[in-house]
Amino acid sequence: MPEVGPVLVAGHACLDIIPAMDHAGALEPGVLVEVGAARLAGGGAVSNTGLALHRLGAHVRLAAKVGDDAFGSLLRGLYENEGPGLAEGLIVSQGETTSYSVVISPPGRDRTFLHAPGCNATFRSRDVPDALMEGCVWMHLGYPTLMPALFAGGGAELESLFLRAKEHGLGTSLDTSLPDPESAAGRADWRAILGRVLPYVDVFLPSRDEIASMLHMGEGDLTALVEALHGMGCKVAGIKCGAEGLLVSSRRDPLGDRPEWTDLCVSQGTFPVAVAGTTGAGDATFAGFLYGLLSGQTLEQAAASACAVGACCCEQPDALSGIPSWQSVQNRLQSVWAGREHPGPAREIAGE
Repeated sequence: MPEVGPVLVAGHACLDIIPAMDHAGALEPGVLVEVGAARLAGGGAVSNTGLALHRLGAHVRLAAKVGDDAFGSLLRGLYENEGPGLAEGLIVSQGETTSYSVVISPPGRDRTFLHAPGCNATFRSRDVPDALMEGCVWMHLGYPTLMPALFAGGGAELESLFLRAKEHGLGTSLDTSLPDPESAAGRADWRAILGRVLPYVDVFLPSRDEIASMLHMGEGDLTALVEALHGMGCKVAGIKCGAEGLLVSSRRDPLGDRPEWTDLCVSQGTFPVAVAGTTGAGDATFAGFLYGLLSGQTLEQAAASACAVGACCCEQPDALSGIPSWQSVQNRLQSVWAGREHPGPAREIAGE
């Protein structure tokens, strides 16, 4: 199996507090909803995508900020428990608080988040030092939509970070979260910001609702959404469509000139699992796609691997417990999941 990495995963990190829920309940004023024991887990793109890549077998470096508080100590400890040295790239910001989320994830329903940004709000380009980039083959940045210092000023800090990654010869990818419409992120001009940044981004796989909101476009026309992202300069543009799967289009190979990554579009469905939760599923899907890309898979194979890793994630209530080794994912694709994927989104776009 080819080695993958080092991959630098930077950006948003938080502590996830996930109460166990065996029914949906009603979150209404004056109502007490009984829940079970809480899981404490790393959250955000650095935790979810970075540690998923690590569990799959990639060499990973992490770059994020935590506060000098109890939550920060817990988060650093969770990273170190995943692998010695994984917390070395974290900045401990004196006098700031660690970001955290309370994840409400009842069975059979999508999640609701109560989120405190903490020191993610002050994360800038300089918080990813050149020394961390040196020797890496790829940089993935997650959730600038939750990091005001990155998108302030029309995205100057975000552009600076991706430009530096390109100057170091790294391939690059970007992931986002849905902006809160009542926050500064919801009021930001994301079309302009992405137009400034995507020329330096090789792979961008937002979710359908995220990118429709950011570009002020309808969710129904996936073709228009993908074409808009390509038009801004992104080589590989995809739309994560939840239970429907993944649509991904590649104009140019991010790693060279392989014909199987040139002018192709793939619609990949999801795989059947017993869903315990959807926390981190989109991040896991992105991790699976990147691992496939970096290990030499075709676009079609990488899309299948992406949805397979996302499905594995959904078998556990938190973002990481369900992530197996890369070989286990491939074995499952070739055995129990062979030919069993659900139809993908907008299959006509892929010429099917």
